[in-house]
Amino acid sequence: MAKEKKSVEMAPVLQSFKEYIANHYMDELLQEMTAAMSLNLVEGLDVDCKDSEIIVEPNGTELVRAEPWRVDRTNLIADCKVRLKFGLSKEGSLPRFIIRYINFTAEVTLEDGITLHKGIKDFTTYVLPERKLPKLTKYLVPVLTYEEMEVLVLEMLQKYLGDEDALKDRENGADQLAKAMGLKIQHVSLYRNHYTSAVLYLKEGHARVVASGAYGSGTDDEEAADILIPAKTIVINDNREHMGDVDREIYHECGHYEWHSMFFELQELHAADLRLLEYQEADKASKPAEKDIRWIERQASFVGIVDLLTMKAEIYKDDLGAVCRCWNWRDGQRTMLTDDTVNAFLIIECVDPSREDDLKAAIETLAEKTAAYLGAETKIQIVDKDNKEIEI
Repeated sequence: MAKEKKSVEMAPVLQSFKEYIANHYMDELLQEMTAAMSLNLVEGLDVDCKDSEIIVEPNGTELVRAEPWRVDRTNLIADCKVRLKFGLSKEGSLPRFIIRYINFTAEVTLEDGITLHKGIKDFTTYVLPERKLPKLTKYLVPVLTYEEMEVLVLEMLQKYLGDEDALKDRENGADQLAKAMGLKIQHVSLYRNHYTSAVLYLKEGHARVVASGAYGSGTDDEEAADILIPAKTIVINDNREHMGDVDREIYHECGHYEWHSMFFELQELHAADLRLLEYQEADKASKPAEKDIRWIERQASFVGIVDLLTMKAEIYKDDLGAVCRCWNWRDGQRTMLTDDTVNAFLIIECVDPSREDDLKAAIETLAEKTAAYLGAETKIQIVDKDNKEIEI
């Protein structure tokens, strides 16, 4: 007796940012690179390319690295490295091909497609420096510590709600944040789906719902209907078995919108590229990005507890956003000290007014030590409830 064959679900293999750029923008990258070479604008290049025709050998040329850094929800900076096999021809002479590694910086936008902006810069044969921006994985998922996520949540609230409203303990806070982001909220009863809590539709799409709008396991035999869901909509499933905290689900999807739009855009672009599309069994297709997918959900879940983060959250902030929260405890990558830091502010805190003299003595000692061991020029300023802002 023949065994019954099990149906296998197939899915597109996830594609990395580097793979997408290499497959679609390599000609543009090489065009700008050779233009810079012809003007001798590549720092450290030991070949004079001026007044020569630069001939690139495609078989020996490849994009070795495309390291993305998050600028905002839809924009990134990519530090790239190309292995370039090329030769120089003068007056029709046969070129002698050589290999050089050239680094450069590209600016990219992922929203309703992908845009590689003109004006690639920082052409050099030397290593590009680390950036004070959140790093992205090769699938464009932010690389964040829990401390950095706390700071970025506060920056997100400030960005969309303003400084004054960001830290307020408010009712319907999730609805307010979604509205400020331009997201709509729609309640539906997903057909025979009792597990999904909420879904973010970045693009217009369809949902299969219970036609009557009723919910519960008793609706599994009712008629279904397909409805159109507008772009930028959070769908709340009223048919789920366990009705949880709806506000938390909305915050969760707001987190996806702010932090993971580029990831979803990249994979949608790849899925629409029939020329290069490759399918595997669903589990195998997502295996390379398994860690990234877990982090996507963890990060969005962290935004889901935003109501806890904003309770009595004393912060330091500058003109660009939050520096650290919970006094000087939780800080972020944007303002961290590095070996290249030349301007910094150091904080000593005191919550006991009776120890004001001890505070001043500690500050003076810190100033003396930084001057003695780091050659620093220091300035002492005091921030308190009556003097909440200083100019640095």
